[in-house]
Amino acid sequence: MTKYVLILFTILLAACRDIPKEVSEVLRSAKNNRSELKKVITHYKRVGDMEKLQAAYYLIANLKERYYWGGEAVTEYDSLFFYVDSLHQAGINIPPQSPLIKRKWKELVDVYGTPALDYAEKNMDKTSLSSAYLIAHIDQAFKVRETLSWGKQLTFEELCHYLLPYRIGTERPELWNHNVFDEYQGFRDKKKGEHRSEVAKRLFRHLKKNTVTNQALNHYPFDLPESLMRISRQGICKQLVYYNAMVMRGNGVPVDIDFIPLWGNRNGGHYWNVLLQEDGDRSWWYDAPKKMSFGSWVRPRLTMAKVYRKTFELQPEEPASNDIPSRLKDRNRIDVTAEYTQTFDVEIPLKYPSLTAKEYAVICTFNNRTWAVQAYGTIHRGHATFKQMGARVLYLAMYYHLGKLVPASDPFILKKDGTVTYISPEGLQDMNLLRKYPRFWRIEKFEKRLIGARFQGANHADFSDAVDLFTIENAPDSIGQALISSQKAFRYFRLLFHKEKLLNVGELKFYGINGDELKGEVTGFPEMKGFPDTPYQNAFDGDIGTYVHVPQKKDSIYSWVGLDVGSPKQLTKIQFAPRSDTNFILVGDTYELRYWDKDHWVSCGKQVAGKQKLLYRLVPANGLYLLHNLTRGKEERIFTYVDGKQVWW
Repeated sequence: MTKYVLILFTILLAACRDIPKEVSEVLRSAKNNRSELKKVITHYKRVGDMEKLQAAYYLIANLKERYYWGGEAVTEYDSLFFYVDSLHQAGINIPPQSPLIKRKWKELVDVYGTPALDYAEKNMDKTSLSSAYLIAHIDQAFKVRETLSWGKQLTFEELCHYLLPYRIGTERPELWNHNVFDEYQGFRDKKKGEHRSEVAKRLFRHLKKNTVTNQALNHYPFDLPESLMRISRQGICKQLVYYNAMVMRGNGVPVDIDFIPLWGNRNGGHYWNVLLQEDGDRSWWYDAPKKMSFGSWVRPRLTMAKVYRKTFELQPEEPASNDIPSRLKDRNRIDVTAEYTQTFDVEIPLKYPSLTAKEYAVICTFNNRTWAVQAYGTIHRGHATFKQMGARVLYLAMYYHLGKLVPASDPFILKKDGTVTYISPEGLQDMNLLRKYPRFWRIEKFEKRLIGARFQGANHADFSDAVDLFTIENAPDSIGQALISSQKAFRYFRLLFHKEKLLNVGELKFYGINGDELKGEVTGFPEMKGFPDTPYQNAFDGDIGTYVHVPQKKDSIYSWVGLDVGSPKQLTKIQFAPRSDTNFILVGDTYELRYWDKDHWVSCGKQVAGKQKLLYRLVPANGLYLLHNLTRGKEERIFTYVDGKQVWW
């Protein structure tokens, strides 16, 4: 709990008769809704419940800047979630990339256009929330604390921080704490007397089992109310984590929401829940650093520049300076980076002066396309100081001027010992390049699924006479190749996966005795149902960006994808590619290498790839580089070049 919150509580505890200053300020700005807010105060004074009165003061004092999005621009998309509910009711499987949801989404966009915050109504809480709503929410928060054994352990400050907030983000107001309390009545009856960590663990397991990440909702910009999350059980990371918090808090379990706005070495961010334990310590969902589930903490190899914790209470105002982007002025978060990674205060000389006087500079990381702000720092005598920055990250100090970012320093690496290394091109070197984007754990996982898979030939359709032709022993990181020594001719060929492995493959090509690619009818086992986006045909469609994915059933001994070539033919060569991100070098595609020079990217020339690596001769050494595929794809990442290898940042 920050010192500012403690000051606020001191004010509230002393305010049994007089309305605290912070509350009075909100009342004055509540316009026509002032009377509704005063009804809340009057109600608790009349019933003589001083603790609930203090809670009401706490809520009203923090209404100042809170709001929610509403209007037709929001509600006209609600039918998507009712549609998802209808699929659940019909027992229809909904995979993360469900074509049914994509189709419904497209229908809505065709009618209403792509949803955007610009079209929604911004409703300020202080001018719109009713006294009945606030009183009901306050009473329910106290009921939860008073009736649950693990709730009784919460102090008043903890109740205000965790159970009292009536909203997680900017979702429409609902009495969600009533809803989740009633919904989980049976669950709680079985868990009487347990520690909050055990209750939280069981609730989280239930939520993880019954909710699913669905990337089809990536372009839905609004926070979801509890009622829609309950029926759809689908969402992106942030929506699922917000829903977790509602269910937990509504059942007396104090959880925070921590988040990374932007990773240090890749695009995008992440959200997860944090449990406040009885001893005041916090846990990240039960050894979450070693797990990969949604809502968990951090993934291997990903670095953090900044980590924040959402707060309901307002934090001190940020400087009003135009040198600072508005996204860095969020008053409902605190910096907790040091709880997760090594942090250092860094003082950076501003090598490239601003054309206008500046009080503040910003520190940026690369977001796969351009530089993006992470934090701001004060400028003093030509140096900018940035506080508590995550280590093992490559940064660039910049000025924010009239909505644009202007370089102020050379790129620099903040190492794990706190030292800073600047990146500036010097000298010349040759470079062998294998990728334009790093292989993260997800891609490596796909590649490893091919290990142990066997290519077989047969002349019976049931493969009762199958002959092993080649076994994949090493995970290919791009397109693999196998030369076949068998002289025997076969009509049927397949790639066979063991029952313990998911059938996951990107592309297959079989070549005959004259070097011609063999064609035929695509076959596979088991029969696929419910995954129309990843059929067996994808393995032979000539598109390395598509793939076959067959979840293994418990009663299946094996799975396979194959080709019936019509008549016996001798096989001489096989090409195979794992399910991948296609960010390795693709033969025939056009690439361009660039390096960073002072304040912009400079081209080192374009090449058409003749094989699965690129050779650039006599390019500037010791620089920061970016490789574009001009033919296809979106993902690309900055790198340095050390000892003949690409080092990603």
